[in-house]
Amino acid sequence: MTTFVEHLINEGIPPEYHLKGTLDKKSLTKHLTRIAKDRPELYPDIVQNVKKVGDMMATFEGVSVGLDDITPDYAARDKLIGDAKRDIGKLTNDKAIIERLLKAQSEGLALGTRHKGSLQRQVESGSRGKPGQFLKTVFSPVVAKGPGDLPLPYLISKSYSEGLSPAEFWLTAGESRRELAQTQLATALPGDSSKVITNVLNNSIITKPDCGTTNGLDYRLDDSHIVDRYEAKTNKLITDDYIRSLQKAKHSSILVRSPMTCQDHPGVCQKCWGHNNEGQMHTIGVNVGMRSAQMLSEPLTQMVLSAKHGGQMARADEAKLVGTHGFRQLVGIPEIFKDQAVLAEHAGTVSSISKSPQGGATVMIGDTPHYVPPKREILVKKGERVVPGFALSDGIKNPRQVVELQGLGSGRDYMKNTIYQIYKESGVDIDKRHVELLVRNSLNHVKVTEGDEDGKFIKGDIVPYNSVREHLADGAKSHPLGASLIGKRLGDEYLHYAAGTPITPEIHDSLRQAGLKTVLITDKTATYDPIMKPLEQVPLLGQDWVSRMAHRRIKDTLIRGAAENWSSDIHGSSPYAAMIYGGQNFGSDIHKGHY
Repeated sequence: MTTFVEHLINEGIPPEYHLKGTLDKKSLTKHLTRIAKDRPELYPDIVQNVKKVGDMMATFEGVSVGLDDITPDYAARDKLIGDAKRDIGKLTNDKAIIERLLKAQSEGLALGTRHKGSLQRQVESGSRGKPGQFLKTVFSPVVAKGPGDLPLPYLISKSYSEGLSPAEFWLTAGESRRELAQTQLATALPGDSSKVITNVLNNSIITKPDCGTTNGLDYRLDDSHIVDRYEAKTNKLITDDYIRSLQKAKHSSILVRSPMTCQDHPGVCQKCWGHNNEGQMHTIGVNVGMRSAQMLSEPLTQMVLSAKHGGQMARADEAKLVGTHGFRQLVGIPEIFKDQAVLAEHAGTVSSISKSPQGGATVMIGDTPHYVPPKREILVKKGERVVPGFALSDGIKNPRQVVELQGLGSGRDYMKNTIYQIYKESGVDIDKRHVELLVRNSLNHVKVTEGDEDGKFIKGDIVPYNSVREHLADGAKSHPLGASLIGKRLGDEYLHYAAGTPITPEIHDSLRQAGLKTVLITDKTATYDPIMKPLEQVPLLGQDWVSRMAHRRIKDTLIRGAAENWSSDIHGSSPYAAMIYGGQNFGSDIHKGHY
C-alpha cells in the first residue's frame, strides 16, 4: 500500500526510483545520492520536487510540541532508575558504579526510541536534535560529566522537563558551564586546524588517468566506502552489483585503489581516486586536495559546537580520542601524549610481569623492561609472543611510536583508521578517501640513513618517500612468497606496507591472506627512517619556498631558502607560485595536470 506522502514524493520521480517505506534523513540521502549518480540530468528537478513536498507539508501540517512530547514514560523510567539505584547501593567501587550508570544511560536511550510524540519523531528522522538531547530533556541525563569529561559516580533520576533536585542541579551545572566555556575558547581550534589541513593537501590535484599501480588497500566487501572506486587487481569499477557477485563467490574482502597508495605523488590519478558524487571521474586538474581539506575541516567545527548544545554523552573510556581535541592530539603528536599505551620495543616473548616499587608494573620482553603506569591495564600474559609496536597496555597508541617501531606503511594505516574512527565517533561518516589522502601527504618524507652505491641518495638527505620507492623498485626482482623471504626488504608497496620494509612472519602472512603470490624484493643498500612530524610542521618539510611562506615561519624560510638555493615551480602542483607569477594566466595549464 502506498501512503499519501509517498504518492506526493514519487510523483516527480521515475518509477524505478520510487521511494518506499519510512523515510529518514539517512535513507533519503542514500536514495537521492543513487539518483544523482545514475541520472544526473534528472537530479536537480527531482530534488526540487522533494523539497516542494517538504515545504508544503511544513506549511499545511507543521509540527507542534506539546506537554505530552516532553512527559516521561514514568513507569518505564522509574523502573529503570529504581533498578540502577538498587544496584548502585550494593557497590562501593566508583568504577563499578560508573559502569552501572552508563549501562542505565544506554538503556534510557533505547527507551527513548519508543517514546511517542513529535519531538521523538524529529530526532528519529534526523531532522532536528540528537538522541542524547532527547534523553536529558524527556527521560533523565542519568549521569553527568565531571572534570576531563569523565562520568561522576552519582545517579540523576529526573529529567530537565521535570526539573532537577538541588543536588542534581549542582552535579549538572558544572558540565553545562564547562561546555559553554569550551565552546567559546575552542572555536578557534577548528579554524587553525582547517588552515593547516589546507596547506598539507593543496597540492593534490588529479594529474593523469592512471598511475599504473596494481596495489591498494584491503577493505571488507560490506564497507560502503568502496563503492565507485576501482579494484586494484582488475581495474574494475566497484558497484553494488559487483560486490554482490563477489559475495556470492564467497569473497569477504577486496583490494581497492586508494589515494594513499597512488604512485603519482604529489598528485592523484583518476583511477586511484575513483568517481565523484555524481558517479563521474574527476577531470584532470581538479584539486581534490582542497575538497578533502574542506570535507575534513567542517566537521571539526561541528564537533566543538555539539558540546554547547548538550549532544555529547558521558563516556567511560578516558583513553579514547574524541572530537576536535582528539584529532589535534593525534595529528599534533605532543611530547606528552595523554593516555599513551605502552608498546613493545622489539619482538619477543613476555618473560615476566611484576609490580614496580613506584606503582604500576614492569613487563619484561626478553631482557628489555617496559614500564606500565598505574592507570594503565596490562593486556598481555606471561609467555605471550609480541611484535614491535604491539600494545602491552590499554590506552592510545602514539603514532610517532607506531611509525618508529612498525614503519611508514603501518604508521599510515594506523593514522587512517584512527582518524576515521574519531570522525565516526562524532557522528560523521566521512569519505575514507579524504582521510587516506591526508595521511599520505602528512607521512610522506623520509630521512636517508644509508646511501646507495650509485650516489642518488646521500646519508642525512630528507626526501619524498615516493622518490625512494621508485629507486628501490627499479631493478627489484620478483620472488614467490615463502619463508625464505623473511628478513628480505620489499622492493615496492604491497597493501599499506611501504617499499623497503623488512618482511616479518606477520607481514608475510598478511600478504598471503590478501591473495598475493609474488612480491618484488630489492637488494639495494639505501635505507631510510620515516619522518613523523606534527601536522602543522609538514608543509615546512619541502623546499618550495613560496608554499612554505604561505604557511608559517616566513623569516626562517627566507633565510634558509636564500642560503640553500631553494626554488618554486610555477608549473608544479602547488597553486601558490603559479598564482603569484601567472596573473590572468593562472590555471591555464590545469588540464595538463599542473598549474
